[in-house]
Amino acid sequence: MVSLNTPAELLQEGFVPDQFGEDSAGWPIFAQALLDEQNLIVLERVGATNYASADAGIKNRIKRAERFLASAELWLRRMNKQESDVVLDGSDNKGQGFLRFKTNHESYMKKAQAEFAAVPAVKATAVEASSGPAMGIVSTSHFEAAL
Repeated sequence: MVSLNTPAELLQEGFVPDQFGEDSAGWPIFAQALLDEQNLIVLERVGATNYASADAGIKNRIKRAERFLASAELWLRRMNKQESDVVLDGSDNKGQGFLRFKTNHESYMKKAQAEFAAVPAVKATAVEASSGPAMGIVSTSHFEAAL
């Protein structure tokens, strides 16, 4: 599936290529890959029927949810980059920046959840790939088993 958003729309959210080690030539490729990844998550959450809906309101909600998920992922990547670049020097400045990034990430995730909630028949939470429940029992004893 092709993303409903464009790399330019992520720039309108306030991100700049330099924040992710990209230049203006590399940004469209980097951002489009991210948007396509988020698009698959959105399609799974809203289902093919909602995704293909002709209703402009539903389409707008889905597009916004995708953009908010992509923005949340960008904040997460900024946190990871900052964490890997930080050399702790005893000051609290780096921790405050990290906390701000985390707050922004959580804010975008809440916005995405709100958009999903407004789309009819959307799964409340992401579905994890699974073949169903798995259970097992381990029984041990200090007695030797008779063979």
